[in-house]
Order: sequence, then C-alpha cells, then structure tokens
Amino acid sequence: MSEIYQPYFVLLIIGVVFFMIYLEWLKPAVSFLLAALIFVIFGILDTKEVLSGFANSSIASIILMILITASIRKNFRFDIIFNRLFRNTKTYRSFLARMMSLAAMVSSFIPNTPVVALLTPYVYEFGKKNRIPPSKLLIPLSYATIMGGMITLIGTSTTLVLNGLLIDQGIAGLNVRDLLLTGLAVSVAGIIFITYAGNRLLPDRSDSMQDFSRNQRQYLIETILSPQSPLVNKSIREAGLRNLQGVYLVEIERHGRVISPVEPQEVIEAGDILIFAGDTDNIMDLIHKQPGLRLPDKAIEYHRDKNEVIEVIVAANSNMISQTVKEANFRQRYDAAIIAVHRNGERISGKIGDIRLK
Repeated sequence: MSEIYQPYFVLLIIGVVFFMIYLEWLKPAVSFLLAALIFVIFGILDTKEVLSGFANSSIASIILMILITASIRKNFRFDIIFNRLFRNTKTYRSFLARMMSLAAMVSSFIPNTPVVALLTPYVYEFGKKNRIPPSKLLIPLSYATIMGGMITLIGTSTTLVLNGLLIDQGIAGLNVRDLLLTGLAVSVAGIIFITYAGNRLLPDRSDSMQDFSRNQRQYLIETILSPQSPLVNKSIREAGLRNLQGVYLVEIERHGRVISPVEPQEVIEAGDILIFAGDTDNIMDLIHKQPGLRLPDKAIEYHRDKNEVIEVIVAANSNMISQTVKEANFRQRYDAAIIAVHRNGERISGKIGDIRLK
C-alpha cells in the first residue's frame, strides 16, 4: 500500500474496530487481533513488530501481578482481615471512608481490576446486611481503585503500558515522584468528596434479588388447574403449554412438591399450581385460551423454601454470548429455568427464549 494512504487506512481500521466493540459484534481481544493481522497483510506492520507487543515487559508485569493477586485471594482468608478492619464500622459513611481508603491503598500496588474482584464480595455482603443498595458501595469501590492506581507506577495497567512505550522509544521512563504527590492529592480529595457529598449523587438501584422478593408477581404468575379441566392427565406438550407467546411454564407445585424445570412429557394432574414466567402481561390471553386454567381467588404465597432462585452473571468468556436463551439450550444444560434477565440495572422485557444474552 502507498505510504500516502497508509495513515487513512489505519484510521479506518481503528474506527471499524471500535465500531465492532461498541456493537458487541466481536470480543475486544478478537477485534484487535484481526486489526493487527490486517496491518501485517497490507505491510503496515511486520511480524517482528507484532510479536514485540506480546513480549512487552510491562504487559508481562500486568499478567504476573494478576496471577499473584488471584493466588493470594484463593489461599488467604481475607474475610477475617476485613471483619477486623471494619468490626466497629456501623454507619454508611464510616464504612465508605474506610473501604475506599483501603481500596486506594491496595490498588496503588496491585492493578485495580483484581482489587475490585477481591473486595466486591465483602462490600456487597456489608450492603446486603445493612440494606444499602449495591450501587451506593460498588461504584465508590471502583472509583477508589482508579484513584489509588494513580499513586504509583505499578498501580494501573495503563501507566505500566505507557512507561513501557516511553522506554521502547528511548525516552526516560516515569519516576515514582512523578505520580506520588498528584495521585495522593486526587485520592484524598476524591475519598473526602464521595464520603461526605458525592454519595448523594450515586444512583439508588436496588439489588436484583431484593427486587424479585418485593415484586414476585411481576416475574412469576401462579395459575390453578381445576379438576374439570380437559388438560388434566395430558402431557405439557399435548396440553399446548410449550412455545407459548411471551410466557413459559417454569414449574409445577403439586401437593407441596415442586417440579422444576418442567419437561415436555410431564403429565398434568388436577389441582396443580402452574407457575409461568416471562411477559406476565400476556397471562390473561393464556387463561382465556386454555380451558380450566384460572388465577387464584387470592394471591398464593410463593414460598422461598420450596424453590431456589439464584442470580448469576454471564461471564465475558461464556460461549452463550450472542445466543438467545433458547439457542443456548439453558434448561437442558443447567437443569434450571430463567425467570428474568437484567442488563445495566434494568429488566429486559419480552419473550425470555428470544432474549439474546450478552
């Protein structure tokens, strides 16, 4: 390629990469790898330059520190240390100040991502015990690790990579004193501001599980099958309760016993309580179409001891990403049924089977 057009071509490829990442078409690592291969093919980069990026000492340091942090977390009981540090912490502000100070101090020596992973379970548990929304604690935790990472050279991967690039170009690397005073000033000012004023600006988002407990009827609808219903003694498939519009059968309560997930060949019995999930606004259409199926005269108390509701997160490396719930074959793989999907703090509406996982 002509050197005249190379800068424009590079800008075009970088724009495409960020566009694909924004639309979540490909994972970031795959997108950048494809961009590097394109640059090699068109002669903009040679193989030696590409491989030198993987041999960068700063990147190797980041990987090593993440591995060390993971091993420390796995082999040491940090919950005991946290309990001692926060034993006398009773108020939200006092916990916030101590937690952010600890996070900033630790993240000045360890990259911030492992620190967040290390502290999140304990911080979340404190919020749950004291009825504090997770957003009021986890956002300050993230901010504290970012600010603490500015204190030292090894505190954040960005600074390490920048320092490595400066050295590779023959420029003097960063000095400890270049960051220390500025990082400390930002961290102290940030912690004081969030503790005494900034926390009021944080979103007050309730925990998904707490939201489920308070508003179960927005997630699950109970229906009763009358003894005279023509659906009695028919399988779920024969009764036409598979592939419903907007809702699906999550479980059956029968004589105090819970059947979940419900297999297509399961035979319906008189008096069964059929529990549906999904777009519960469509439940009346279902009742009108299915003879002998009715809502209870009064709301049935949905006993938590009869079922197990768990909140799980789709991991960044999951092979279910970009698949719909139905395509992922979730029921068969995990012997469980999805009753709702939350994304960015909001519940996704529509037919659960058609929701594309991210």
